[in-house]
Amino acid sequence: MGSQVSVDMGAVRVVIVGGGFGGIAAASQLQTLNIPFMLVDMKDSFHHNVAALRASVESGFAKKTFISYSVTFKENFRQGLVVEIDVQNQMVLLEDGEALPFSHLILATGSTGLFPGKFNQVSSWELAIQAYEDMVKQVQRSQSVVVVGGGSAGVEMAAEVKTEFPEKEVTLIHSQVALADKELLPCVRQEAKEILLQKGVQLLLSERVSNLEDLPLNEYRERIQVHTDKGTEVATNLVIVCNGIKVNSSAYHSAFGLTLPDRWSPGQQWRSESERVPPGGGLQSHLCHWRLCGREGAQDGLSRWPPCQRRRGQHCQLQETEAPQGL
Repeated sequence: MGSQVSVDMGAVRVVIVGGGFGGIAAASQLQTLNIPFMLVDMKDSFHHNVAALRASVESGFAKKTFISYSVTFKENFRQGLVVEIDVQNQMVLLEDGEALPFSHLILATGSTGLFPGKFNQVSSWELAIQAYEDMVKQVQRSQSVVVVGGGSAGVEMAAEVKTEFPEKEVTLIHSQVALADKELLPCVRQEAKEILLQKGVQLLLSERVSNLEDLPLNEYRERIQVHTDKGTEVATNLVIVCNGIKVNSSAYHSAFGLTLPDRWSPGQQWRSESERVPPGGGLQSHLCHWRLCGREGAQDGLSRWPPCQRRRGQHCQLQETEAPQGL
């Protein structure tokens, strides 16, 4: 037998909650192994979110970032919003009242954040694409754009707007001095800063927007007044917030009583096994938490998964596989 585990395949029913990079990687491997599974996501299409910011400034690009789950997984996909995990009865409960039984559960809900960087809504392919096309129109109308947040997403958003529309005034407001993610080398972060400056992006560093809750987001207005804690005032037409992501634990938080950080940094993991699967939870199945993958993405369409999903020993011990046709 070696390291193999004997499993009664007739009793196996895997439910994968979340259809991001981790979820579809698990689903594709289970499909290859002919293991019964059901992939559940609130959208009807996989979103290649690493391209979401480009889709916010370039009309027609969003069509390239959404791919139907049903094309690849057919009857093994169910669109729905997971509202609860019934651990005792081993059921995944959906908002419409449907209950999906499982013998094994994979939680691949990843992270959530503000649009346009993230698109975590109950939606169809058509409506999702239209949301990004509407965002493109908001950017096109605006002569001045303010990007709040100077992490990797904020840097990319400011660069995308300025590259596509060099005549527009773009201001990036960041609460810290250094731009981009702290996991990057200082020279890389400095290079990102210099590129933005060369493109003509105005940088307000070590300043925090003080009236953010009062500002309209992603909507053109004739005049929006942005205030910072240092007394700076910026008049703009459009405010786009890229100030970080959160662990998307709404589907399972109450079931497992997990204490998770409000913010999630790329590469961050639970500190101990007890935090990953709480003791005494009564879950008699295999529970797998997928590591969030930050902003790493496939290099040639979706022919291969992000590098962080191919690192050995980090995900469920499912063997590496090429992307299936469609995904």
